[in-house]
Amino acid sequence: MAVRSFERSLLGDLYAWDLVPQVDPLKWVFHLRLCRHITKEEVPFFRSLLKEWCEANDAIYKKSHWDKWDFKAIILIKGLGPIRENDPFQAS
Repeated sequence: MAVRSFERSLLGDLYAWDLVPQVDPLKWVFHLRLCRHITKEEVPFFRSLLKEWCEANDAIYKKSHWDKWDFKAIILIKGLGPIRENDPFQAS
């Protein structure tokens, strides 16, 4: 799950996370909450990390929004099936 990559990169600043299903079963909202405010400079990193994870797991990063300590991103999965947990950042 992408959360492990965020936990490693945020060095303990990740307070909570959630993966919120929507009415459309192929659409999810990935919600991160930090222990501190998210800086404008960090947002491109969050987006690129999430895009890489989506590409490795047959999903599409659509868009995101951040405010203070919350980062929310819309993720579209390409089909229902087994859960994919490919980590594009882990060495083989």
